[in-house]
Amino acid sequence: MLRYIGSFIVLGLLAGCTGSQAGNPGSALPAPLVRPGHPATSRQTGPVESILYSFGSSQPDALEPIASLVYIGKTLYGGAVASTSQNKYGTIFGITRSGGAETVLHTLTKGQGTRLNGISLGPNSAGKEKTLYGLGNGSLGYTNGTVVKVSRTGRVTILYSFKGGTDGETPLGHLITVNGTLYGTTDLGGNNPGCTYYCGTVFSITSGGSESVLHRFGAGSDGTSPTGTLLEYNGTLYGTTSSGGTINEGTVFSVSPSGNEKVLYSFKYGPSDGQNPNDGLIEVGGILYGTTSNGGTGPYCPGGCGVFYSITTSGVEKVLHDFGNGHDGQTPNALTYFNGAIYGTTATGGSHNTGTVFRISPSGHETVIYNFGVGTDGRIPSGALIGLGRTLYGVTGGGGAFGDGTLFSITL
Repeated sequence: MLRYIGSFIVLGLLAGCTGSQAGNPGSALPAPLVRPGHPATSRQTGPVESILYSFGSSQPDALEPIASLVYIGKTLYGGAVASTSQNKYGTIFGITRSGGAETVLHTLTKGQGTRLNGISLGPNSAGKEKTLYGLGNGSLGYTNGTVVKVSRTGRVTILYSFKGGTDGETPLGHLITVNGTLYGTTDLGGNNPGCTYYCGTVFSITSGGSESVLHRFGAGSDGTSPTGTLLEYNGTLYGTTSSGGTINEGTVFSVSPSGNEKVLYSFKYGPSDGQNPNDGLIEVGGILYGTTSNGGTGPYCPGGCGVFYSITTSGVEKVLHDFGNGHDGQTPNALTYFNGAIYGTTATGGSHNTGTVFRISPSGHETVIYNFGVGTDGRIPSGALIGLGRTLYGVTGGGGAFGDGTLFSITL
């Protein structure tokens, strides 16, 4: 089983982004393979991509941004796993929507976590979602992870420090807000007796820092290692685990705000299904949609290049698109529903094997709308895109003028 978690997928793919599929759109490749009943991939060149900022250009600066962006006050905020500062820890940055100016709000210190995961908007003292929250990954043994509150002037307050053991450890994904309460997941921790290693949790936390573990993963055929962002739909939280389930290939689960968890689907081994979802779900028309990092029929990846799938809230799953055929992307990231369409990115694949931006219909018809390229273009996009007006915004973990990642826009 292949398993990618958080920033490690970016670092691993950076090392291998010069794969055998590199070339221009006219490079000779095998004819696309299409599963019967699954729409083929098509391509177009209409959308226009612009690099708004190349990371690594100043001192201090963020390096290798991997988290989805948030937008408030005409500024895009995000997180990066490293920085140019002496301690090299994760960084919180803000960049004006025009891309003209970047501000490093804060670089984490030892007690705040070493890597910066998701940046989210959450409730302020008045209950409005206008405060930035971040998740500090507790790697290198310095901390079990943190939830930090970030002012837009760069003041950071540790809202909560995870304890490990029966508590969570190593928070990943992003926080979401439901009725004034923040919810998230940890990759480790929980100390479930049915798990050979700490298998992760779902937790809630108030804006005042009171944390509760809602569910500890790992008992029986439960999922393990939830790594994506939760989705709230009709009062229930939905998410994915990258492993666990009936054959250890990951699950889709639901959990009530009171902690009643149910495994909706366990992914199957082999090309007929996806495996190892590492991102959360979106909801469109009452149906949930997501991606997996592995599985499917894509011929360029050991174990498949990932799939796009749908699942009902009662657990009926269907693979709608297999990534990795021809010049298609490989290893899809989180999805975004924007202006009536579903958009996403792939970490690799495409014309230069450095990732793509794609649009996909609920029935599975996919169009690659941009291939990341060579030179100073970005490489290895990660996280979900954010849509504003007619434009999508996102980050790449590599590439750019200094090789340390970019913030880019796609004008549709």
